[in-house]
Amino acid sequence: MWAVAGTRAGREPFELRPGVVVDPARPALYLMRSQGGVEAVEPSTGESLWTSAEAAKPLLLDGDVLIAQAESSGDGRQLRIVGLRARDGERVLDARIALPEGIRASVDGGLGMSFLATARVRGGEVIVAWRFTERPVRGMFEPGNEGGRESSGVVRIEPGTGRVQPATAEDAAAPPDADLPDSIRAMVKSGELRGALWRTNGVVASVGSEPGGRVVLRRWDRHSGRILPEVNLSEGGQLAVRTVSADSRHLLASALAEAGPSSVPQYRWVVFSLETGERLGEVRREEPGAAFCVIGSRLVYESPRSSRTVDGREIEAPITLRAVDLATGAPVWSRPVRDTAHRGPYPPGDQTGLNDAWKSGGA
Repeated sequence: MWAVAGTRAGREPFELRPGVVVDPARPALYLMRSQGGVEAVEPSTGESLWTSAEAAKPLLLDGDVLIAQAESSGDGRQLRIVGLRARDGERVLDARIALPEGIRASVDGGLGMSFLATARVRGGEVIVAWRFTERPVRGMFEPGNEGGRESSGVVRIEPGTGRVQPATAEDAAAPPDADLPDSIRAMVKSGELRGALWRTNGVVASVGSEPGGRVVLRRWDRHSGRILPEVNLSEGGQLAVRTVSADSRHLLASALAEAGPSSVPQYRWVVFSLETGERLGEVRREEPGAAFCVIGSRLVYESPRSSRTVDGREIEAPITLRAVDLATGAPVWSRPVRDTAHRGPYPPGDQTGLNDAWKSGGA
């Protein structure tokens, strides 16, 4: 048996993007390697802590064990879930989940096929839910002839033995959010407070745009509902609300920067604390926004797959995890991440309608 999640003081692990799990307390990042396997990375320096070919896709960090999906083998009729010791990548759990006929537990998406596994911990056991979807992909979209099938399942895995037992959808459901203070719940019900709310430490926060281009952070005490001072985030320049970090602790707001020598657009990314409204730093990037988190002085974000033409040649860049220094904006490290989406080939003909829904698919 390993250490139980939630026993360490400080922030809890979270998923930055599918296949990338962050432990801010250690600190470490666990990610899918582009060439296969899993790698643990120190987020401040980008140093590789360990690599393992035992797993393919990190799903969850439970205490001192990384729960991950392994590569399928043979006909893929088994979903293999492994546990790797967080400090060194040593395998401490190996569980095999039998799947129905015709279903393959692939980490990568296929043409018209998707397999997705998720994990959470409940009652000291690992709850794994999976869903398989298959759709016919044709050269021409045929309304009313979509066909296809879906299948799903949920199991419980005993950490000490790897024993697999049936579970229910209720076991896999996310725990309910903590109750809001009465005053905030009343504002949501009346429509006075609209949009998303985020809970971070002792604060409930909401961000919205107001006339004149102001971006305002509103905050309340998470327990009493007491109103905290508003913060104007757009002082020093107009910004657009973009993204809240994967752990709901920070806000990334951006604006198109003044044109530079390059023909590629540049954006100002300004990062704020959702708890205090403090401006943590500003960097220049080519994307208007991204999935991100802040670990210490590092802004870690996902750079999507892209292509551009340079001197008449098309240059493709893979999905990449990047870290920059928030104080200087200087790049610190980068890691390509495995792209699980199906990228072709596709049937000839009109690639619209049903087929478009599967071009960006994958697990």
